[in-house]
Order: sequence, then C-alpha cells, then structure tokens
Amino acid sequence: AVVAVAGIWLYYKKKKDPIKRCKLDDYTEPVATVDGLRIYPLKSAHQMELEYTECTFRGLKNDRCWVVVDNEYTFINQKKCPKLATVVQRVEEDSNGKCTLVMSAHGMSVLEVGQPDTSTAVMPIKIFSMIGEGQDVGDEAAFWISEYLEVEGCRIFFMSNASKPRMLKDHHKFADISLPNEQTSFSNFSTVFVVSQSSLNELNTRLETPLPMNRFRPNIVVNGTP
Repeated sequence: AVVAVAGIWLYYKKKKDPIKRCKLDDYTEPVATVDGLRIYPLKSAHQMELEYTECTFRGLKNDRCWVVVDNEYTFINQKKCPKLATVVQRVEEDSNGKCTLVMSAHGMSVLEVGQPDTSTAVMPIKIFSMIGEGQDVGDEAAFWISEYLEVEGCRIFFMSNASKPRMLKDHHKFADISLPNEQTSFSNFSTVFVVSQSSLNELNTRLETPLPMNRFRPNIVVNGTP
C-alpha cells in the first residue's frame, strides 16, 4: 500500500511540475542585448535616457505625448525648427501617477508643465495624415517655447491616455498592414522605434563623417545582432 501511494504521488508530481524540470537555456538562445532605452516626451526635443520603462498600447510610457504646434495648429519638429533638439527634458511622476514635464534650455528658466485638467478642451492635432486629440497645457508653456524657438504663437499640447489617439490605419501607407486598433501618440508612425548598433556601424563605414545614434532618435538600441 505504501509503495502504491508513493507511486501515485510521484506520477502526479511529474505531471504537475514538468516545467520546473526544464531549464530556460534549453529553449532559448540570446540574439541581442538592449543597450539603450530612450523616450522623447516632447516630440523633437532632446532624448531622455531610461534604465527601465513600461511598454503601453501606444508605445513606451510618456514617449512623444507632448507636441509643439504653431498658430495654425500645425506641428513643429526639428526639420522646421532645429532648436527643438536642444530642449532638455525629463518627466517626473508623483505618487498618484500624475506626470510633470520639466524642460530647460540655454538662456531660459526651468519650466514645469503639469498635465491639463480633465475638463480642458481637446483639439484635433494632425501629424502625417493621422489625427489625434490633445489638450493645451497653458499660456506659460506657450510663452516659454515661443520665446526660445523664436516662433510667434506656439502652443504645447498633451495627449493623455483618455485622449483619442492617432490610428495607423488612417494613413494610406499603413492601412493595409496595420492592425485595426494599432495606435500611437505624436510619434511619426511607429509606436516603438528599434535601431541596432550593428546597422549604424555598417552605415558609418560608407560615410565620410560617421553619424551618432541620436541622429536616428530610437526608443530601443540593441547590440549583438549580425
């Protein structure tokens, strides 16, 4: 009877815990390592380096959730205004999950931009044929960014999780290949942009002047790929 009980216990032990007897190395092989995590809270401004982050349905948390528009509500990027690249930024989050965008630039005071109140009106913001909703973050931020960029009438808008996102299916190039609910905030197209160091190394062998990684503004930099 003791032998029978022991046999039944051993049978169910093996049946219940088969995974515990396996090693992860038996089924996986490292192909690359993540060398960098970066977000750009204010679109086209300087990168914010991260040690870890959360990947949401719109991309990396807080990535490109703020955008500068001109007095005609047309978005402004580095191509239109290269000085945007020199706006240093970081996001601070309080215990309640409310985020504050902190920006600084040469010759300017530090600016702290809180999230708009939920009652703040939303405006449609169009970027490359895809329209999403944003909320104006206020006059202080508008004056600050207009003065620094030397462009009159600029405003900064914020896209919250409750705002209508930009849908990739609304762009003619992605309508046939994107998922029905694939969405992004104020990034150009993709929710997450990955660049490999080996690709940049290969490109730089063909250039007279090598380019740094920050010229491509990736979210994730990987190393070790062929």
